[in-house]
Amino acid sequence: CAAPSPFIAAPDDGVVPPNPVLYLLAPTGMTLERVRVEGRDQAPLGIARTAAAGTESWQVTRLRVTAAKPGKITIVAIFRSWGERTIEVRRELTVARPSKRPLASGGAPAKATVVDYGVSQYAWTCSHENVRKLGVDVPAPAYRVELLAGDAVLREAVFPHSSDRFYSRDGDLPVVLPLGHVNCLGRSFDWRGLGDEAHLRVTALLPDGGEIASEVVRVPAP
Repeated sequence: CAAPSPFIAAPDDGVVPPNPVLYLLAPTGMTLERVRVEGRDQAPLGIARTAAAGTESWQVTRLRVTAAKPGKITIVAIFRSWGERTIEVRRELTVARPSKRPLASGGAPAKATVVDYGVSQYAWTCSHENVRKLGVDVPAPAYRVELLAGDAVLREAVFPHSSDRFYSRDGDLPVVLPLGHVNCLGRSFDWRGLGDEAHLRVTALLPDGGEIASEVVRVPAP
């Protein structure tokens, strides 16, 4: 099995708006010890961090960075891994003017559309996979998936736009949210007790702090 690693969820092109919102994701069992942001000439920038809902297999920290001026910034996060080993995660980003939000016809705020990519199911020596794969038509570094019963939110979790980011795969990756047991990673979503389907809402978490949610969708169990 490949060992998952922590990473910083940000736009693939590395361009963020002023005062961006970012997400740190790390495998369960790792501890975020400290995080800093450097601006021009390594000058420290302000950062506020809060815990966000994760899954059985990963934990999530939400970061709001004080970086209003255009230019390069560097995020540095130090994690303590199992035992006494530490891992440094570094990501260079460029602060630029924000792009316009996508709008639906008529100028109303856009809605996200969830696409069912079907089931991925297999097993091998070290692990197995049994997930329902969802896509979303609004690009974002991270997404909030909510399990609903009527208007009540039973549970929620923040997902990266691709779980392959835990394995340091470079380049553009399509949005795939794997709901179930992910190969070499563990359970991202517990289908037990839900019957044949779940009622979900998926929300794109944008780098400017905004959110674009989908309608509630009925998703079959894998």
